[in-house]
Formats: sequence, structure tokens, C-alpha cells
Amino acid sequence: MIVHENYSLKNHNTFGIDVAAKYFAEVNNIEDIIQLLAEPKFKISKKLVIGVGSNILFTKDFNGLVITQTSSRISIRDDGGDHILVTAEAGVI
Repeated sequence: MIVHENYSLKNHNTFGIDVAAKYFAEVNNIEDIIQLLAEPKFKISKKLVIGVGSNILFTKDFNGLVITQTSSRISIRDDGGDHILVTAEAGVI
């Protein structure tokens, strides 16, 4: 996991607004999240969790930590014949 500073969010929102996050991290699993949030500078930072940015409109820079999920796991939990229960992680299209 890499944490970026002063990172452009232009490619992380469907409006293509070029604003920046003070910190930006892509996480792939729960261990990444635990490690990230254990860092002292992020304990007091504002946090924003985003997926692919299709339901967010940035209007200014974000003075905190933006976290996005890079995993694309999707699974069928139950196929009951007349219904299917699907589990998808954050950010799955």
C-alpha cells in the first residue's frame, strides 16, 4: 500500500474535477486499512472513503485522507433457485 500526498482526484471522480487530497491511499484488504488507520498522522485526519467516484462531486481540495478500495471481489453467497444473494466489495462495478 502506498500513501500519496497532495494527490489529484481528477481520475477518481466521474466529473473529472481536478482537486487534490492531502493524503490518498488505495487499500486492497482489511489489513491495509488497519495498518493505515494505525498511523498517528491519520488518527486525527479527516477521512473520506470513495469507490469509483460516480456519486461524488468534489468542489474543493480535501484536507484529509481519501481511501479507495482496489479489490474487485464479487461472489454468489446463495443461489436459492428463485433468488440469488451476491456479495460485492466496495468499488466493484
